[in-house]
Amino acid sequence: MKCRYAVFVALLLLVFKPESVTAETTNGLSLSSVTAPDLLPFQGIQPQLPQSYQTASKQSFESLADAVLTYENIQNNGRWRTFSAGPLLRQGDRHSQVSQLKAHLQWLGDLPSQDVLSLGSRLFDQALHQALLRFQARHSIKADGVLGPKTRALLNVPPWQRIDQLVLNMYRQQQNEINDDVYLHINLPEYNLRFYQFGEVLLEMRAVVGKRTRQTPEFSAAVTKLIINPDWNVPKSIAYRDILPKLHDDPEFLRKRNLRVVSGWQLPRVEVPEHQVDFNRMYQGAEYYRFWEPPGETNTLGRMKFQLDSDNSIYLHDTQQKYLFDAESRAFSSGCIRLESPRALADTLMRVANQWTPEVLDPLFDGPDMIKLRVGKNILVHVTYWTAWLDKRGVLHFANDMYERDSVDFAVMQERQREHREEVDVAANWLKTVQVGAP
Repeated sequence: MKCRYAVFVALLLLVFKPESVTAETTNGLSLSSVTAPDLLPFQGIQPQLPQSYQTASKQSFESLADAVLTYENIQNNGRWRTFSAGPLLRQGDRHSQVSQLKAHLQWLGDLPSQDVLSLGSRLFDQALHQALLRFQARHSIKADGVLGPKTRALLNVPPWQRIDQLVLNMYRQQQNEINDDVYLHINLPEYNLRFYQFGEVLLEMRAVVGKRTRQTPEFSAAVTKLIINPDWNVPKSIAYRDILPKLHDDPEFLRKRNLRVVSGWQLPRVEVPEHQVDFNRMYQGAEYYRFWEPPGETNTLGRMKFQLDSDNSIYLHDTQQKYLFDAESRAFSSGCIRLESPRALADTLMRVANQWTPEVLDPLFDGPDMIKLRVGKNILVHVTYWTAWLDKRGVLHFANDMYERDSVDFAVMQERQREHREEVDVAANWLKTVQVGAP
């Protein structure tokens, strides 16, 4: 088993960049969902507890390949068992699953090594509480220290599935390496933004990304402008999906949302009185009408917008819906990325890129006018889709496959591996022919 994956990892260094593929091309290959207990193996195995768990796994790794070896050890051990349904368990409780949980978390590296008596105890103690908090945080769910259905489902993800997930994300990260000294990183399944400078995290905040039906793509682009008090030019897709249907049901909708109808893109803008609007011309024809929202305290984009030089119309912005950042899963937008603390990003970005202090920006927020500021340094935003990764301390993290891309990308990776093997075989056969014909 180790040899097979070692060869596979080596091949990853040579495969090509993936192309687009649809679900129809996966031929049934898929990565199982963490909530699909019918796909979990070893359910009939009842290992002897806790002898096989005496040695704790690593709490940090040098690379994802290092983590693959750890999960292979767990897989090959043959003593993995799943958690059955049970009550909510928390610190202070006694239950038969507590000793299993201790053994499981020790093996995964979340619980430090314990003696046999502590490991076999049914008491949910403080050490186990801290270990479960760590496990939950690493798996991108609410860290409450309670063993419930969602945590049990994650604990039940079998080693072979984690190995597949790790290898897939090694492939993703090798295909799109980040080598910048200064950059912003938004990992979509993590719903988070980090600002890095020379390997250090300058700033971190929660983010809201595209919903499943309006997915935020993976891309890299430079931040070109900071716009204070932005207006909003409503895209055609949002107009047809969200605004026109609501306007049909509520004639006052535009007024309530401070939306205007304008003709074309000329400046100064030509506003069309609502009673004169021909809705058949909305986003259609040479001189079409469109929706526009002026700057203001209630603007959909909030007080700040970070313009990118991407070709997909995605940008970062403030929001009026601050409550969304309290959600565990934050896929609510139409594709653009909303930020929990846009002013903190503005301060950090302009300090790094333009050598400006926050005091320089302060008066610009006092007035209602739209102000566009050029970002003086080329700082890239990398938007990725990683469902497994190491943080800067080498701690292994997993996230839910929110857009269900893993199975498709896994099929792409396997196809690239197959093509590479065929190329190697052709080259080897050609070399044999040359050698046979040599004098």
